[in-house]
Amino acid sequence: MKYAERFFFHADSEALPLLSGMAEALDSLSENIQVYSSFDLRRGGRYSGADDFYAKAEEFSDMVSDLGSSLLWIEKRGNSAELVYCPENTRDIISNLYFRGDVCTILTSATLTNAAQGSFPERYAYFISNTGFPLDESGFLSEPKPSPFPYDEHAMVYYCDDLPHPREDHGAFIQRGVERLIEILEISGGKALVLFTAKTDLEEVCALLLQRNLPYKILIQQPGASQDQVLSEFRNNVDSVLLGTGAYWEGIDIRGKSLSNLVIFRLPFPVPDPIIEHKVSLAKDGLMDVRVPEMIIKLKQGIGRLIRSFSDKGIVSIIDPRLRDQPKERYHDAVWASIPIHNRTTSLAELRGFYHSLMDEAN
Repeated sequence: MKYAERFFFHADSEALPLLSGMAEALDSLSENIQVYSSFDLRRGGRYSGADDFYAKAEEFSDMVSDLGSSLLWIEKRGNSAELVYCPENTRDIISNLYFRGDVCTILTSATLTNAAQGSFPERYAYFISNTGFPLDESGFLSEPKPSPFPYDEHAMVYYCDDLPHPREDHGAFIQRGVERLIEILEISGGKALVLFTAKTDLEEVCALLLQRNLPYKILIQQPGASQDQVLSEFRNNVDSVLLGTGAYWEGIDIRGKSLSNLVIFRLPFPVPDPIIEHKVSLAKDGLMDVRVPEMIIKLKQGIGRLIRSFSDKGIVSIIDPRLRDQPKERYHDAVWASIPIHNRTTSLAELRGFYHSLMDEAN
């Protein structure tokens, strides 16, 4: 199975016997390297390269011997490919590392909960499911603390109810989504961070924006490039628009006018991933028990890029029709209850008026 630049293995795949053969060949090759080329007469020691190869061959052999309890896939990175594997029982591993024995572990985050209502175990349900956090007397769940920031006075969420479905009609969604994005950027005159879940969406949208000769510079997260340089340019060029994915959802802190318009281009449901698919296979309801909690947590992280201080103000736009009020998706209420900004609209005119009133107050 292929998704973008990621290839999955299945248990009945013909590739698995080939991996076993590779492991045997690497073991044999590593032994020969040790015999014939591992001693440096000048330095009186082994070649580190030979030792490294021997260690990698052992790791690969261990991985192949444990395939029955591991997830396996290949990722293409530039001109190279990586074979990636992960144990299936990550919950047990995490539980043994952090919640067993006499060591006290304190875990904190603004996005540990996947629900805004219910009992504490219900609010932390996805975290508990993934980590094996103990619910007996050895584990204590704290009441989630509300943010001190005045979200509803300083921010508004715009959401669409008239766009094509992102998966069912992806091409039309990208085309019309870009037109809506341009309207939203015009409200703030740039000053926007646009977040994407899929790298392919980012690249398509960027190409379409660059064709339009917009009056603000379009910056894009570059693989392998220094993110400090890109973020510095975004801060200094106040009217610029930055397109990003990955770590940009949770790992950047831009305060002030440079980021006063945050755009979520498509709800951040997890892309196909062996770990996610394994969780889904174990869940009673893969959508509501896995995919929706993953999406809600990431959505909260993304929206959190807008208000970083008491003085920050701005707008959030979600370019995705699946949060429409009618007909509701099953996760509609859970998503809206989890978003800290309750001030929302489907009207671009109302969004424009709110944004300009914010800027007038700031001036």
